[in-house]
Amino acid sequence: MNSMSRRTLWTRLALAALYFAATFSYLFYLNHGNTLCEGGNGPLIESIRLAIGCTAWTLFASFCGAIASQGLGRFFNISAISVTVIVALSGFASLPLWIYTGYGHFRFENIADVSCFFREDAGIVFFIIVAPVLTALTFLYEYLAQRITKKPTRATS
Repeated sequence: MNSMSRRTLWTRLALAALYFAATFSYLFYLNHGNTLCEGGNGPLIESIRLAIGCTAWTLFASFCGAIASQGLGRFFNISAISVTVIVALSGFASLPLWIYTGYGHFRFENIADVSCFFREDAGIVFFIIVAPVLTALTFLYEYLAQRITKKPTRATS
């Protein structure tokens, strides 16, 4: 592994840690004091679990953006950031739809329960407010990752 790819890897890992911290802080702020979360795991554990899932989704979206820009970039004028944002937004916006199975039951409710974010009207709030904020954080992650890891161009004299 050359020094540039090692630098890229460490930069992306550091940015992913910052993304997780920002996402957790935002989700915990939204969920803190939620009376529906007082029993069970509580807002802290559910915020951590959802922040881990959102961070993993952002990394997946970034991977999709890199592949699409490399593969489709020759045929279409497409950037890695735009594909990353589209994949991230589609995942975050659809999260309430695939977490809630209906009749008061949630997927992963015995494994990694994050149902406090989607009970009652919270699923709509997640779709309208939380998903765009998470997408904006994903955009910032990808922008900074590309900006920091960009190879410097040398001026010819």
